Amino acid sequence: MSHLLAISIGPVQDFIAAARKTRDLLNGSELLSTIATVIAQALGGCGELVFPASGAGSAPNKIVCLVEGDPAEAASKAHAAAQAAFDKAVKQVNEASVADCFDRETLRAQCEEFLEFYAAWVPVGPEGYAAARERCEALLAGRKGLRDFAQPTWAKGRPKSSLDGGRDTVIAEDATDEQLGRLSIKRTEQLDGVSVVKRLLDKGEARFPSVVRVAADPFWRSLPPERLEAVRAFAGDHQAGDLIQRLKGDAAALYSDFPWDIDPSLWHEGGEAPCDLVKGFRCAVDQGQPGPYYTILAADGDRMGQALSRLTSKEAHQRFSAQLAEFAGRVRKIVTEQRGALVYAGGDDVLAFLPMDKALRCARELREAFDKVAEGLGLDETPTLSVGIAIVHIHENLRTALEFARSAERAAKNGGRNALAIARHTRGMGPDAPTVVRSWTNQPVESYEQYGEWIRDGILPSGFAYEIRALARELDGIDLRGLAGLAGGEFERILKRKQVPKERIADVMQRLLADLAALGGASPVSLRALSDSLIIAKHLAPAKGGGLR
Repeated sequence: MSHLLAISIGPVQDFIAAARKTRDLLNGSELLSTIATVIAQALGGCGELVFPASGAGSAPNKIVCLVEGDPAEAASKAHAAAQAAFDKAVKQVNEASVADCFDRETLRAQCEEFLEFYAAWVPVGPEGYAAARERCEALLAGRKGLRDFAQPTWAKGRPKSSLDGGRDTVIAEDATDEQLGRLSIKRTEQLDGVSVVKRLLDKGEARFPSVVRVAADPFWRSLPPERLEAVRAFAGDHQAGDLIQRLKGDAAALYSDFPWDIDPSLWHEGGEAPCDLVKGFRCAVDQGQPGPYYTILAADGDRMGQALSRLTSKEAHQRFSAQLAEFAGRVRKIVTEQRGALVYAGGDDVLAFLPMDKALRCARELREAFDKVAEGLGLDETPTLSVGIAIVHIHENLRTALEFARSAERAAKNGGRNALAIARHTRGMGPDAPTVVRSWTNQPVESYEQYGEWIRDGILPSGFAYEIRALARELDGIDLRGLAGLAGGEFERILKRKQVPKERIADVMQRLLADLAALGGASPVSLRALSDSLIIAKHLAPAKGGGLR
């Protein structure tokens, strides 16, 4: 009798988000993808893969397979393959020449108990595949709800990890600054065994650009060719540890026009960088400096569980899996073309870092690609994609910045799904940032791009957004039903007072009133949302000269 076997691995989100550097994110994501892939390969020898699609480039954290033999034996083989893949990464660290600066015993013990592996299986009986899948999913959810709370063998009263407060540090007390520096570990930083494995998987290569490089990309693209070449020459002659670091691998290919990560201290005297290095660098640049903001994009499919529940056969589930694999393949191309750095694209789940001026177009292209894939599923109710974008300062804690993006994604889903949510987290603002949620059906990207163009070209005064906010404060608590014309009249009055060209007022008014309606109509809440939309557009618009406002 055949059995439907479902396997889930973890932890996922918390594991990936436990990061101080962007390389931690990429390495953690790649490690989980590798583990999921070897599980899928192991199960492929025991039966027929249902999810992910056979031949998919990477695997999600849940794998489903039809097994003809003993499902317990198949699960055991998959577990052994997963642990072996993780052990291989741990061994790489333990055999490294720098491993003496770690407590190897604690590192090994923490890694041995790290991987979470859950499995459930049911026979596929006369009731068919759909009933078996539903029962298997319920059993897997129940298994994941159980936990084994064993006393850790590695607890020694050492300082806690900076990235995972539940584990002790494995950094030896006598580790030297020179040893830690070669591993990009700060003297004040404490890392547990799992975090060390993530940090060292890339052998110290800068394969993923820092948030500083992502934020600076519009500026480097704006420099005249002769200035850019001067900076390239200076960077090549003055590589200085983390201050001027050459990118490698995918990051170098992505930013081939300027494959360097430049520390922000090089723009300002009196910081960590030597004064002569700062002066030489600024002389090479000669004009301006990058903006301090970048974006994190998080996207997720809507009602995917419901879509799965409507699949009644193994073949339909396999087609669904193949469609998601196709989307994941498109994601990498889209993000790369928009000069973004992709952390992962696991089926319908996406996380990427993007320059400010590329985030909107990337979000729109991802949504369009997902729509095309979803249409191929042939379902009565086609799944949609919700996207969250967080505008973040380069000095914001990375884990906090990731939560900002996830929060924006949740806002898009809570706002009705099939939506774009943008949160503007200016420096020191904290989690309660202005967030604008708009349905994709209202073409939000087109509105942001139009506002950005008008503000950049001086047609729409940048202070207009704050005039709208002041209007919202004045009308707070007033019932505006039946007074929809009030907002339009005020908009026109402000635009004339701001000396907007007469021939452009009609176009601006039409866009403003349409967006106000899309945001909920004439109300103080909608007016504040419109004000925030204008400010967001100002930040995200490509600016003349490459600088970002």
